Amino acid sequence: MRRMELPSAIRILQEQAERYNRLHRAACLDMYEQMEKTWAPLRHHLELMERIKIDNAAFRAHEIAVSHQRLVDMAQKARENFQWVEDIRNAHSSWIENIRPLQDSLMSLRASIEPSLTEISRYFIASERLFAGIDFSAISQVYTLPVSFVLRTQNAFANLTQSYEKLVGSIKTLPELIELPSYALPSAGREIFVAGYAIKRICPLTIETEDEGDLDESFLVTKTEQEVSGSLELLRRVSPALVKPYLGAREAFNSDNADRERHIFTSLRELWNHLLRQLAPDEKVINWRPKDKSEYLCKGKPTRKARILYICRDINHAPLSDFIDHDTISFILLIEFLNRFHELEIKISEEQLKAIILKTDSWLTYILNIYREVE
Repeated sequence: MRRMELPSAIRILQEQAERYNRLHRAACLDMYEQMEKTWAPLRHHLELMERIKIDNAAFRAHEIAVSHQRLVDMAQKARENFQWVEDIRNAHSSWIENIRPLQDSLMSLRASIEPSLTEISRYFIASERLFAGIDFSAISQVYTLPVSFVLRTQNAFANLTQSYEKLVGSIKTLPELIELPSYALPSAGREIFVAGYAIKRICPLTIETEDEGDLDESFLVTKTEQEVSGSLELLRRVSPALVKPYLGAREAFNSDNADRERHIFTSLRELWNHLLRQLAPDEKVINWRPKDKSEYLCKGKPTRKARILYICRDINHAPLSDFIDHDTISFILLIEFLNRFHELEIKISEEQLKAIILKTDSWLTYILNIYREVE
């Protein structure tokens, strides 16, 4: 009899379990779904943080190092190209007289090129050191900024260094170098340095000893300030109307206004936004745009990339246009980055504000010189 009762007890337990499942299954599913929703942002955050850690190793300094080596190789080739001029010194005087005009021109060109290559090399070395020391994961953790925003900024600077490496890599010989405006490559080197300098100022402060690298960095900052000191005059020639927001940012920087950060960022956003439209008006860009390039338009308006391609249209060197595009993106994100600091009431240092003003002047000088080249 007891043997018959055991299966009956099991059936009863099964029935009770099924009733419990039917009653509580929906609640359990709701609970798991709620847990999934709760954990999803954290899991996404951890995934993004892991990507930042992986990507952050020697943050794109490799591209700058590769670019530096390519520059060294190009300088060597340039010297080899000029070597034959040195070799003719022992030639008969009649030959020398016949080629003297050409010889003088080549020596003048060499006198111009070699200092430029040396200058770029100095920017390279300082930039590599700056980018290798940038830690975006530390920025995200210390300032509690959205990881997605930090990752977007990191990717923008990674793309900037990659586009710079491609620009330098596209110029393999002296003839290819002198096909571009004389300031194109040296100024691109300056832009990389100023970008690294600006984002490094945002990194959490660490105790560092002043070494030769720091002294060289200070020298290049001073040198850059001198090179871009004419940005206001360049802007005035192109668009007197945009002098106002530029001066607004400058005056706010030099003031002791309690709300000066907001005034600076508002003025700088207005400046870059209106400047691109001034240099590349909608109608002109649309008429110039290749008909099969629909991605150059968004809601019937030219994209930022389309405007920059239009500005660079007569130079006709795609790696240069690509670099200027990524340089502009990094400039915009720097403004947005420090603006986030302001919104979160994070104290913004004088060095950080100075860096964003320097980056503004450098970017203006670069893009306005490119614009003047094609107009």
